[in-house]
Amino acid sequence: TKEQPRISDTIWTCLKGIANKVPFRSVLSSLKAVLNHEVKQMGEFDSIAKFLLEVLRLVQDREVSRARKEILQLFVCAAPVLIAQDAVGETTEIFLHALQEFCLHLSEKEFKEIFLRLLESFLDEKDDDKPLRSPLFPLVMSSLLTRLKSLFAPIFSESVLPIMIRDLNESFLDSGPAISERKRKRSSEEYEPLGRRGIAYLSCLSSFFDQFSGEIEVDTWNNIEGCLLQTLDERADDVPLDTISYCIANLAKSTSNCDSSRKEESHKRLQRLNHHLLERANPEAMGEHLDDPLLDSKHRQNAFLTIARCIRVTGEEYLTCLPESIPVLAETLEDETDEAVVFAAKEAFAAFQELSDHPLTFG
Repeated sequence: TKEQPRISDTIWTCLKGIANKVPFRSVLSSLKAVLNHEVKQMGEFDSIAKFLLEVLRLVQDREVSRARKEILQLFVCAAPVLIAQDAVGETTEIFLHALQEFCLHLSEKEFKEIFLRLLESFLDEKDDDKPLRSPLFPLVMSSLLTRLKSLFAPIFSESVLPIMIRDLNESFLDSGPAISERKRKRSSEEYEPLGRRGIAYLSCLSSFFDQFSGEIEVDTWNNIEGCLLQTLDERADDVPLDTISYCIANLAKSTSNCDSSRKEESHKRLQRLNHHLLERANPEAMGEHLDDPLLDSKHRQNAFLTIARCIRVTGEEYLTCLPESIPVLAETLEDETDEAVVFAAKEAFAAFQELSDHPLTFG
């Protein structure tokens, strides 16, 4: 039986041929055979990633344009080994750099094609025993957002955002953000810690809100808002406040992407988000009288600190929330005895004061 080609010899022979101006298509079948074998054997990802980058370096720009479909096949072929990685390390960065270099030669339509093929690989590997997809899924998405910015953000909005929200909701959260319906599940048997994968999802969403220059559809916004508020409610013990508060703040900031004719809608979104945060920060001042274990000191403090972050990240747009916020802040600062909550309320008040042209008073 003829021995299968190995990446250590055949690939470098092919690359040497490309370097010596042999047409790329002439060696493509050999490259695919070797790569397919390595992927089936789950070979060293380091070799596979460096191979893809080397192919792009050696193929002339003109030939990359002519052989786009063939090179796409190589990336799709390597995707299963990428997905099997546990974290974004040096080798994964090499793969993503190679992918970025290749994408620079593509039109928006062609880039969408290659991305959807890569996304298919991530979706195919999820099953009932995996509450979330590969830990690399949100990390790769974040990296592509950072590297390709406006080219990738619209595709992320259309193809990835619904998947991430669904994953978070199905895996870790109950449905519905209403404060009157929330009950914290404290039993470890009932509630799985969010863990690094879920936190990576939130970081990825935060990056998207920061990069996306379009307007998020109303239904999508409502779904995201509910998911993030519920995470703030129910995950205070296992999600760093910076992670969730930045995500909520960047969501608030994205309202500025509404065009001038829809400013009223933009302000309504901000006001509703702020209203939900105020409910959590001081429910009695908002007319809520609930015997809810969520309303402890830590949760109230987190809500006020999240408001402060929203103000500082969003800027002047957030002043539309000032009229409703001042009475709640006033009551908290005058009547509250919990020092941690008072400190957080002062942070929110100071953030509003930084935006205002005039000294703010409670009178």
